[in-house]
Amino acid sequence: MPELSEAARQQGELWGADVGGWLDIQRRFMPPLHNFVLDRLEIRPGERLLDAGCGAGGASHLARSRGAEVTGFDPSEGMLQAAAADFPQIPFQPGELENIPFPDSMFDAAMAINSLQFTPRPERGLLELLRVTRPGGRIAVVVWNQQHSEQRVVFDAIRALFPKPPAGRGAFELAGPGELEALLAGLRFTLAEIDISFAFDNLEAGVRAQMGTGPSQRAAQILGRPAVEDALRRSMSNFAQPDGSLAARNRFRCALVQR
Repeated sequence: MPELSEAARQQGELWGADVGGWLDIQRRFMPPLHNFVLDRLEIRPGERLLDAGCGAGGASHLARSRGAEVTGFDPSEGMLQAAAADFPQIPFQPGELENIPFPDSMFDAAMAINSLQFTPRPERGLLELLRVTRPGGRIAVVVWNQQHSEQRVVFDAIRALFPKPPAGRGAFELAGPGELEALLAGLRFTLAEIDISFAFDNLEAGVRAQMGTGPSQRAAQILGRPAVEDALRRSMSNFAQPDGSLAARNRFRCALVQR
């Protein structure tokens, strides 16, 4: 099994620093997105499916419930421990998209749900997904739609804390107009979108969940957790409802690539 690159190791540590916070998001809001992707892939019983950047395993679990033979990998030890605890029947292992630890053409289908944008070289990750998927197979790549996601104000608030904004856009890489299409140029693919609402009982619940994401953890390493949490409170107050709960509408793009 290949060792993780330094970039992948760092991402894994960030996403594993507060797994409980991330699980608040995955378990409550992500199943509609995961099922949307599996519908697009037309996963059938017995098919071999790779969950590339599986996180805490929610999408893998839904795929297995459809009869797929699922394998998942992720660079985060914390996420993998949570996945193994919740879904012990699914094989999960460490790995990264730029160097997928499986042979050529091993899978009938693959999915990279909100994971490819966190790699230093998404084009390399895409080539690896193509390599491990058999000819005639399918690959789903999911990213945010930056123009139609209210969550962007949260990421903007964190970036605004830095005297000099950090390079890259974190979760919103590949999320701008035409960026995903440019990455997939020359391949056969179709695009579809789905709206997902993130809703929390109150502001503090929303802040806790958002602190479970890699970008928030990275900012906290540099700026301190109190400063990041304050920025989250200010930005997430834009989602406040009359009863004190929060609701943010977000849109995701799903590219289905025909191998």
